[in-house]
Amino acid sequence: EARFKLEHKAVCSGETINIIPEKFPGNSDYYWDYENDAITDDSYSKNLQPAVVSHLYPSNAGPDSMVYTISLRVRNTRNCYDTTLEQVTIYPYVIADFTYDSAGCSPHYANLVNTSSVNAVESRWLFSDSTSSFETNPSKIFLNTTESDKTHTATLIVTSAYGCKDTVIKTFTIYATPVVFFEPDTILHCSPFKVTFFNRSTADPVTTYYWDYADGTVDSTFDKSSTVHTYVTNRTDSATMRNVQVIAVTQHGCRDTGYSPIYIYPITIARFGVQKASCAPYIAHFSDSSVNARYYFWDFGDNQYSLSNAPQHLYPVDGRYLVTLVTASKNNCRDTIVDTITVYPSPRADFLIAPIYQRYPNASVTLYNRSTDAAGTPIYSSDTVWTFRIDWGDSTFTTTLIDSTLHTYATWNPTGEQYAVTLTISNPTCDTSLTRLITILPPFPVARFLRDTSGCPPLTVYFQNQSLFSSHGFVWNFGDGSPVEYSNEASHTYTEPGIYNVQLTAIGEDGVRDVTYRNVRVFNVPSPKFYVEPKEVQYPEAVINVVDSTRMGEFYHWHLTYLKPLGHDEYDTIPYEVIHSKTFSYTFRDTSKYGKFLIWLEVESDSLCPAVSDTQEVIVNPQPVIVFPNAFTPSLDGPSSGGKYNPRDNSNDIFFPYVPADRTFMIDSYRLEIYDRWGELLFVSDDLSVGWDGYYKGSLCKQDVYVYRCKGTYINGQKFEFKGDVTLLHKSW
Repeated sequence: EARFKLEHKAVCSGETINIIPEKFPGNSDYYWDYENDAITDDSYSKNLQPAVVSHLYPSNAGPDSMVYTISLRVRNTRNCYDTTLEQVTIYPYVIADFTYDSAGCSPHYANLVNTSSVNAVESRWLFSDSTSSFETNPSKIFLNTTESDKTHTATLIVTSAYGCKDTVIKTFTIYATPVVFFEPDTILHCSPFKVTFFNRSTADPVTTYYWDYADGTVDSTFDKSSTVHTYVTNRTDSATMRNVQVIAVTQHGCRDTGYSPIYIYPITIARFGVQKASCAPYIAHFSDSSVNARYYFWDFGDNQYSLSNAPQHLYPVDGRYLVTLVTASKNNCRDTIVDTITVYPSPRADFLIAPIYQRYPNASVTLYNRSTDAAGTPIYSSDTVWTFRIDWGDSTFTTTLIDSTLHTYATWNPTGEQYAVTLTISNPTCDTSLTRLITILPPFPVARFLRDTSGCPPLTVYFQNQSLFSSHGFVWNFGDGSPVEYSNEASHTYTEPGIYNVQLTAIGEDGVRDVTYRNVRVFNVPSPKFYVEPKEVQYPEAVINVVDSTRMGEFYHWHLTYLKPLGHDEYDTIPYEVIHSKTFSYTFRDTSKYGKFLIWLEVESDSLCPAVSDTQEVIVNPQPVIVFPNAFTPSLDGPSSGGKYNPRDNSNDIFFPYVPADRTFMIDSYRLEIYDRWGELLFVSDDLSVGWDGYYKGSLCKQDVYVYRCKGTYINGQKFEFKGDVTLLHKSW
């Protein structure tokens, strides 16, 4: 008989199922199938069957429960079997977990985020400081009141709807937070002053302290040592508070801030104004410009004192006096200033000067020093108490004073008055002076100018006036009858050859005059003149003769220029040749250049005065061209009308010479004769445009060889004659 009991018919995933079998006397073997899949998972004999059979089913991640059927099959000794079944339920497992900030400074505000599995329906938190929470995502404050780091734990227990549980424990590190405390050795003082700050903070040894002295100055230290800071001047009229701040930051970034006030009394500044130098007796007027001063103490340097803020004091004798002013504020802050007052003895300026009357350019005078101090002792520049200035009356000065001083005037007094020479002896506050007069008369004028000169007309001469002492002007006479000029510098243009005597009159003070002369020579200029013969030539014998008739010519430069036709009476001027003979013949050899040529003359005299001639024109005609053909084919339609032909007609019906169209003008007279082989004259033409049409007395001549003779005259008078034979060919029909 197969029977068993389940300790629990439902368990959470991961828990063991305990099965308690019942044993009967006849049972001999037990066969366990925990999933009822006909596969025996465990088998025991009667004697080995345990009282409790345990089995762990696979994990159930959910979301639903898993139901399994347990099968027990038993056999007795007679090989009889019995089977019993029982179902067991496996609930889904639940997982506890959360995220958190694992470390922080005390107080550490930890936000615990529950990340347990979704089937968790209940959460319980247990903390190491004996507090707990049933919130799903609680917030927790962890404290550390010690000087070292401290560890805390958080335990999360979650339960599913089936009562399944899971637990997770995590650790927190709570860093110690520093406690800032510092003390200044004084909190109230007159500026400027030093303060020592004693750092008594409680903190991790690895801590940085940041000091802010509240006056724009910051500092940092890595230990708790004391620090010293100087507070500079408080220039206000009341005490100033500086709230000093210290921030302590540990190696983990934990920080604390502390403050301590420092009070700074306003500074008092001792200042006064006074004229620091004068001559004895001297009454000094002191003005107060002190800052934040309430109380005053003056020591005038001569055993005299005052408690006034702006006293007056008499210094009856010369000397150097140290004046001391001590001021105190309402907070008894003090300041001292010391300055020097110099009291000079009064001097007496005196001198002689010689000579007192002379004429320029004599313009040197000597000043003889006779100055003394109050005791009658001579004074000079070596006495550093005084400064000296000699005003010579001509805008120049001397600042040294010796026994005698030489001075030279650059000019006489232009105003006609005397020069006033003044000696001044002074210190920064007192002075004395004396003035004496001298006379420097104006000089006599000296007329002078450059230069003797010569040149070709038109000759412009720039006269350089070098006259002296001509303060009242000049008169220029150029010697050619032109009007005189009244100017300092002058220029004049001479257009005619000749020698001219130029006069300069210089006028000085009181109308005194001086006269000087210079010569100007104007050279002759050539008169270019020539003729060309012939004025029209023809290649290949294109020769011209140039005959010069220039007056006063010495150096010749003949220019030959070719006018290259461009069309429509336009030409390009091309330099052809330069010839330096006086009279010459010239042969044109470049047959590619014909037409108009220009010739002109540049000529210079023996004084190199240039002149240019008029331009003359030379016509160079090209070489004539007359070419006769050696055969022609007369028209079979009968004689032509007078033998006129078209030079552009290529029919070859008429026998005529080829002459380029641009050279027909070169033929002045012309005669063409045609003979047969027996010497009979068949054709005559005196017109270049009329040729032989191959007919004689109205009939076509027979096909044969004929003789032609052509003679005439070119336009330059040259005769020509051409002889030859021509073959008359009949055209085929």
